[in-house]
Amino acid sequence: MTKVSVIMLAYNVGPYLEQAIKGVVSQKTDYPVRLIVAEDNSTDRTLEIARKWQSLYLDIIDVVHNETNLGLQRNFMQAYAKCDSEYVAICDGDDYWYDHHKLQAMTDYMDAHPGCAVAFHRVVNYFEDNGTKSLSNGGQKDDTSILDISRSNYITNSSVMYRRSNLMELPGWLAEVKSCDYAMHVINACHGYIHYFRRPMAVYRQHGAGVWSLKHLTDREKKLNMALDVRKRLIDHLPAEQDEARELIRDAFTRFALAEVAFSRAHGLDGAAERLVRRVMDVQPTWTQDRLQQAIAHAAKASRPTLGRHVMRWMKTARAAVSWFVPLPRP
Repeated sequence: MTKVSVIMLAYNVGPYLEQAIKGVVSQKTDYPVRLIVAEDNSTDRTLEIARKWQSLYLDIIDVVHNETNLGLQRNFMQAYAKCDSEYVAICDGDDYWYDHHKLQAMTDYMDAHPGCAVAFHRVVNYFEDNGTKSLSNGGQKDDTSILDISRSNYITNSSVMYRRSNLMELPGWLAEVKSCDYAMHVINACHGYIHYFRRPMAVYRQHGAGVWSLKHLTDREKKLNMALDVRKRLIDHLPAEQDEARELIRDAFTRFALAEVAFSRAHGLDGAAERLVRRVMDVQPTWTQDRLQQAIAHAAKASRPTLGRHVMRWMKTARAAVSWFVPLPRP
């Protein structure tokens, strides 16, 4: 059995794919690694590039080409079904690993700690639109649980590793959400704790930095709905013994939605606000209208600018400016 299968989803990532593949085939391990490039009928040179690298690394790379576009979720599920390994790692086709000992370090830890179900590490966030960079997971605890990940998602997808024996088959409902990475983190965390490596070992490329700005109001609602949809599925499908995690996810759903209700009302987006209010009442069926209005008022108050927020925003801007002069690590 292969020790590690690496899933690399690839759709129209031609400009980035070589860097992503190089970061995987350059891994220094005392076991063989299998890279599954799940090519989803791209319209650019993604398939051509994947085939080229496959010809150079026939013993490592398996290119799975979809004759029709499956979409992110179904493409991931199909690639996961092809894994026959002890562990599954993820590297999206527009990200890359630069630490050549990443996989060995992670499997060494998980081999020695069978109670660890999920491992992940710090990454360099690269905001491609403006060239700034930052480090993820400031203040992150070394070991966390399903209760922590239920409150918010702190795992970058291209840093994660799962123990495949905990999840041999994926639930069918994953095909019905727009983003399955958070669901994968939570479902796997049902089986053990989550371990964090403080060493940055990958670059996470972020596109469209302004998606949460007023210039992209349609995208704001769409992006939030992706986060809400996956949490609603987890609320509905987590096993009974995870009731505490389920309630934390319900609280997070409510918190995210009400914050956006407050924003939408403040900017005259009444239709978006009402749609979100209906979603909140769907997951909080015991709430009265009075309880709802109190929660909205609290969210509106919490969203008001404060001196502390202004200072934090200024510090973030200053760090971003300095980061222009810091070169990106290479695979």
